[in-house]
Amino acid sequence: DYKVSRTGYFIYPFVVDSSNAITLQVESYPSGELSESYNIGTTFNSGNKVVYLWVDLNDTTDDAYVNIKRITSSASQTLTLDIVNESKYLPLDVVFQNKDGANQIFTFFKRQEESMSITDNHFETNRGQASEGYHQFVRHNVQARTTLKAETGFIDEDNTEFVKQMLLSERIWSFVDDVYTPLNIVDKSFKYKTRQNDRLISYTVTFEKSYNEINNI
Repeated sequence: DYKVSRTGYFIYPFVVDSSNAITLQVESYPSGELSESYNIGTTFNSGNKVVYLWVDLNDTTDDAYVNIKRITSSASQTLTLDIVNESKYLPLDVVFQNKDGANQIFTFFKRQEESMSITDNHFETNRGQASEGYHQFVRHNVQARTTLKAETGFIDEDNTEFVKQMLLSERIWSFVDDVYTPLNIVDKSFKYKTRQNDRLISYTVTFEKSYNEINNI
């Protein structure tokens, strides 16, 4: 099961088979506000093997969960999305490349904090007197990086694996208003939490926006 925001998205990556066609069924419950079915044929093209199904949870208003069912001639699998209505904070969708090389979304539901660190240099000039408005010490090479700290909210113990894969990923983005913003992970250590030891499980992850606030490229 995954927790998803009613105002967000979910990516379902899957591998297209070379011999068996796939049927994907997306159904929300109990009212069926989402009800879609997709038939995917076979392929031998390695470039088309990994396909993404995007689920827009904004299309639901009252339904409590969504089932994504993957059906082939030999088996079927069901993934459940539990829809969360977060009233205090604006949930943050983070896209990352998981251990299988596919993009995946994980949603942070609780508090987010942004801060900015700035570096610069100065040199002394003889351009004129300060009384005439000249800078004796001139600032240059100003650079700034923004740090984003986000809290997951309470999650199931099984979801710790997704947080782990995100921390180990080399490609991460925040996805807000259909815009990808590149991020890097700042954290260099990770403590596993369990229901037995911690009862309620939540994590705080620190990201750094992967660009200079002053565009120098």
